[in-house]
Amino acid sequence: MSLTLGTHVYTQDRTFPDSVKHVSASNDFSNEDSLTLSRSYPKRTATSNGNARPAVKLVETVTVGTEKLDLIYNGALQVPVGVPSANVSAFVDRIAAFWATAEADNLANKLDITV
Repeated sequence: MSLTLGTHVYTQDRTFPDSVKHVSASNDFSNEDSLTLSRSYPKRTATSNGNARPAVKLVETVTVGTEKLDLIYNGALQVPVGVPSANVSAFVDRIAAFWATAEADNLANKLDITV
């Protein structure tokens, strides 16, 4: 299975019980370009059915001058058991819409939290 994000195509590299790591063609021993999908199943308690915890980690090595630095994104959700899929999908769409805004770009590049 492969995933495409913009111009990056990621193919499955490693599989673990609760995560799968995908890498792009530019991933090698000195440059990382990876996408890891992971999950934590809900843990029921006496007062709650728990939360599912899907997560994504994206890592890309960039060269700045002569130094190699890793850009890292960690994104995670907490989805209470019983929330309808339509609500979860709408929430994910809103998150994606935010990261496509100028405000998100300013947050990432300038740590600007004002809107």
